[in-house]
Amino acid sequence: MVIYDIDGVLLPDIDNPSHELCSLIASSVVPLFRPEHPFGLITGRTVEERSTTMFWLDKYRLLPDVIYHENDKPENSLKYKIEILNKLSPKPDLVVESGYSMAKSIQVHTGIKTIVFHELIRNAIRATLYLEEKRCKSV
Repeated sequence: MVIYDIDGVLLPDIDNPSHELCSLIASSVVPLFRPEHPFGLITGRTVEERSTTMFWLDKYRLLPDVIYHENDKPENSLKYKIEILNKLSPKPDLVVESGYSMAKSIQVHTGIKTIVFHELIRNAIRATLYLEEKRCKSV
């Protein structure tokens, strides 16, 4: 299973979003990315934002197999994510994070392969262009 961060992967990355901003996002921002199943979500958002997050996920029919959204200390989302990921059994195959430092820390402290979302997109674009060039040359 792949576990995706929400902010910076499914949504634009916003540091410490307020309740008002989360509500605005839930009412108007469309997903940047739609994961395929099976997938899970993890977020450093506080537990107080859970209903807004779930509303947004339901609105866009993003239905994860599992969601980890119980952070009670917004200033320490990295610690929360590492604690959750270290408790999982079996471990996820991959974690997709929004930023380099968070991804590196998660990988170091959990042993789970962790990549940065925009690198994933960049590599997908490169692979698609490479295959398209090969197809054009063979025609």
